[in-house]
Amino acid sequence: MGTIALIVIGLYVGLGIYFEHSIPVAFSTFGAIAGVGLAAGYSPNLDYWSLTVTSWIASGIAAVFVAYGLVTLIRRYVPVSDRMDRWVENAVLFGGIVFSFIGGGSQVGLAVGPLVGTVSDLGVGILPLIAFGGLGIMVGAWTKSPVMLQAVGRQYASLGQRTSLAVLLTAIPMVQIIANTLGVPISYNHIIINSIAGCGFAGAGAGVDTRKYAGTLVSWLLTLLGSTGTAYLLYIASQHVR
Repeated sequence: MGTIALIVIGLYVGLGIYFEHSIPVAFSTFGAIAGVGLAAGYSPNLDYWSLTVTSWIASGIAAVFVAYGLVTLIRRYVPVSDRMDRWVENAVLFGGIVFSFIGGGSQVGLAVGPLVGTVSDLGVGILPLIAFGGLGIMVGAWTKSPVMLQAVGRQYASLGQRTSLAVLLTAIPMVQIIANTLGVPISYNHIIINSIAGCGFAGAGAGVDTRKYAGTLVSWLLTLLGSTGTAYLLYIASQHVR
């Protein structure tokens, strides 16, 4: 079950990279596990499902409005000077490091989580699995991140230093609250993209590419539904092969 889920997750995230849409790993993970579980005859935990989907919708909307407000405040009250620009640059650098740490840990958990049951049966501990996931994240970042950096930093809205600071100030606490307090799987790119959109709507940078943004929102919905259906069908097919 875990292997099928992981294949489906990789498929949809890979499609997102190919088409230059930032696909939240949490969406494909949730859909893949739900599809496999339903195909295997497990009863869905509807309360948790509703909490998860509601938190995704609410956090996305909140990210737009919070980032809009923050970038407006920064532009109005943070003066433009060489000294302040250096402070903003250092704050963005520090925030990026913190968010990379938070996001990386979250993505490793989402990536290898479906395999926990499988490797436990093989006598493999959780730490080697986490190390394997971390290695995979590092290789993926090295080989494919330039494509997504271009998409996130330029195609949705043009980011300056102050806009980037507003995005990070929005995303870091939201990811921490949703993931740690509610225990809901959350992808940092889901929050990041909506935060960037909020800054763009505020008129920061070059504004929002609404076509790109709308296309990404549609791709997220298709990912959630498609990963569920694909995992369901693959599991059914695997049972017939046996």
